[in-house]
Amino acid sequence: MGSSPWKAPRMWKGSTSYILGGGPSLNLVDLSLIHDRRCIGVNNSFLLGPWVDVCWWGDMKWLMWHRKTLLFQYHGLVASCNTNTGIIQRNSWVKFFRRGKPMGIDPRPGMISWNRNSGCSAINLAYHFGSTRIVLIGFDMQEGPSGETHWHGGHAEAKVKYARKQKMRKVKARTLYERFRQTTAFIARDAGKLGVEILNASPVSTIDVFPKVKLEDTL
Repeated sequence: MGSSPWKAPRMWKGSTSYILGGGPSLNLVDLSLIHDRRCIGVNNSFLLGPWVDVCWWGDMKWLMWHRKTLLFQYHGLVASCNTNTGIIQRNSWVKFFRRGKPMGIDPRPGMISWNRNSGCSAINLAYHFGSTRIVLIGFDMQEGPSGETHWHGGHAEAKVKYARKQKMRKVKARTLYERFRQTTAFIARDAGKLGVEILNASPVSTIDVFPKVKLEDTL
């Protein structure tokens, strides 16, 4: 990596933490219920409000799109397991982890299992903070009823202009969802070994390895 990885403090030891994903169903949830809880916002979810304690991201392009907002408007902790040396050197205000084993939960300090996407890797971050119960919201792993890919309408910077390309992009998205889902079995296995409970409070979700619950029942 070129520098020592950040070894996260167990500041949420024994607690419940909430991870806000990018799925469209996030808009169906009353998030005011968790404004006083420990929350990790994945990618754009940090924009939901100052009550989001941590912004977690993995894609270099995403950081370039939101860097100024993170620097000047967001006052929470920003962390990532992006391994691009140049990105790390230019953004010393971001807490960087090394990428450990590809899938599951890596218990080694300073190491994160990437799990092929930012949302699932954020589970490993919550583990490092000491959470023993992790609640997922907006982990749909599928498009919304009108083809939505994100609760915020999609990344404007990445939108494709032509219909043909949009169609190809949707096919690719469905393939990616399947790849993302495959990692959850490894996460569930490791969580069981580590004594971590993971609950899925996403109103609409194709993930079937975590118990599905209503958000209000986790409070």
